[in-house]
Amino acid sequence: MFTAGAQVLESHVNLVNRLNVFPVQDGDTGINMLLTLRDTLAEARSAEGDAADAIAKSDVGRGVHGGEGQWRFHSIPALQRAHAYNAIGNPVEGTMLTVFTYAADAAVKSAEVGSGADDMLTSVSDAAREAVIITPTLLPRLQEAGVVDSGGLGLWMILEGVRRWVAGDDTSPDELDMPLPEGIDVSESGVSLEFLDLTEDEEYGNCTQFVIRGEGLDVDGVRVEMSTRGRSAVVIGDASLVKVHVHTEVPDEILEYARALGSVSRVSVENMDEQRERLAAKQRQQAEDALAQVIPIPVLAVAWGDGLEAVFRHEGASGVAAILEFQPYRSLDENSAEMEDVIQDVRTGEITRAARSVTLDGVTAEEGQLIGLFERQMVAAGEGLTETTLSILRSADVGDGDLVTLYRGDPITEAEANDVVAEVQSAFPSIDLQHYYGGQPFYHFILSIE
Repeated sequence: MFTAGAQVLESHVNLVNRLNVFPVQDGDTGINMLLTLRDTLAEARSAEGDAADAIAKSDVGRGVHGGEGQWRFHSIPALQRAHAYNAIGNPVEGTMLTVFTYAADAAVKSAEVGSGADDMLTSVSDAAREAVIITPTLLPRLQEAGVVDSGGLGLWMILEGVRRWVAGDDTSPDELDMPLPEGIDVSESGVSLEFLDLTEDEEYGNCTQFVIRGEGLDVDGVRVEMSTRGRSAVVIGDASLVKVHVHTEVPDEILEYARALGSVSRVSVENMDEQRERLAAKQRQQAEDALAQVIPIPVLAVAWGDGLEAVFRHEGASGVAAILEFQPYRSLDENSAEMEDVIQDVRTGEITRAARSVTLDGVTAEEGQLIGLFERQMVAAGEGLTETTLSILRSADVGDGDLVTLYRGDPITEAEANDVVAEVQSAFPSIDLQHYYGGQPFYHFILSIE
């Protein structure tokens, strides 16, 4: 029966992995659940008498993998809601626990009205499906990422496989009507690239797992301690064996505490920040590869300087604003029109040295002097770097809410640029001022004013 559930999960395990909104150790949610289910099934096959009862009372928790595995294992005894919630230090709705709850409530209601196995499992699977669909409404992080809860989806897959087997339906796992709310499509990728960008500076620490063996172990006490010392704590066991899963920045301190309680084994410490970086890079590459296959419109940016090249690569003066408006799903004509409209709203300034003595636009400059250009007209000459910058901004008549971006060139140092930025912000406190390294030769600053 549960073998059919495992087959469905195994067929879609990579999808479950990709949907984890925390791209870290538990990004292998599907693998954790699958390995835990396999270990549980192996224990059931070797158990004497009532296999389910034997599993519920045994120390099969030693074979549990990851936080999702802990949750799934802890729900085995008839999907006992309170039991599962008690295992977790800080239960959060919108996660696998919500799906557990819906499924358990459906099972109880079916039992109360005397439903047969077919009807009960249909109710349980349908309830779990409904719960998966609403997880983004209960947990904002899921909504931001554009996904449903990965662990909950994996649980529904298991239950749906069991339902099909009991009903005598086709148990082929290849075709599943995924429980997804309107607007969420996970057929091709996992979390959105925008979400990865927003969370790239978040730190997760280390996924730490271990087993404590001893006498008179206080499971509740260990759970409280883990919740205090770390995050995502899941603690299960009894007076002789306790299995712990916790996220922490100080795994050594966690293990030292555990060793004071008894014998510690099956230790696993995984750096989730490194895994987040690898997973995020992989998903970005997959997205780029997918776009490369379907987008026939390339964008060629000509950038003079390492810094400006990096800016174009990351975000796209006028050209930067234009590239931000590019949308790969639009036609060439539509993109061109939108990008040209944006350029009309961007004004450009430049600061460099006069290559020869000249009088332009009523301003006289001697060879070698700093000159300030605004919209290709010379507006300042012979002044210092700060005053030249201010002259350009005065010519632009910048005001409240204007976005001014300074791109520092190779002729000046970062310290010199910072001094100018400070003076500009003081002189124009109401503008939105940004400063980036452009790396362009000859030009001290390139200014973008929007």
